Amino acid sequence: MKKQVSPITRSLQLGAALLLALGMLVSVSVVVARPLPPNAPNGVIVHACPDGYEVDDLMSEAKPLLSGVPQQHTFDGNTNLGIPDKDWVKFPVVRTGIYTLTTYNLSPLADTVIDLYDASGNIVAQNDDSGSADFGSQIVWTAPALASGDYYLLIQNSPKSPVPAATSCADVVLTYTLSLQSKEPLFMFLPVIVKNF
Repeated sequence: MKKQVSPITRSLQLGAALLLALGMLVSVSVVVARPLPPNAPNGVIVHACPDGYEVDDLMSEAKPLLSGVPQQHTFDGNTNLGIPDKDWVKFPVVRTGIYTLTTYNLSPLADTVIDLYDASGNIVAQNDDSGSADFGSQIVWTAPALASGDYYLLIQNSPKSPVPAATSCADVVLTYTLSLQSKEPLFMFLPVIVKNF
């Protein structure tokens, strides 16, 4: 013998199911309708083919960049959510050191823009096209007297050079070389001589 469900109970069950479905639909539409802006420094994308230096485009995941050791980078050829790839690196600074950060050997369609940030996430320098023939970028920066710790470089492909839509990693592969040259000051400590008069 089947248990009878009252019309009020049935209406409540149907209403709850509709509210649940509507809530899920709203959640999905918010994600789809409001992607992070393309130039957001910490915008997270779903990579189809991440490079070896970062996976999720966050400053906190920046890999070390060593002076005199160039790195080969790629911009992801397929960014499933349509948000451009961003590469983050970090390097230690000392006060009054001079740091030259350069992108070069750019592949066709690549056009780098670079932004330098301090440890607190404040932008301290930026460059788009240093005048090189291949749309490379360069920052020559002197650390202030109180600078110390790690600074961060964000490299993106310029919004002026949009990447064509790609369906696989092999469709569009943008590459560039990144280098750091540093001239760190020599600090000399002279002895203090105290004479009795």
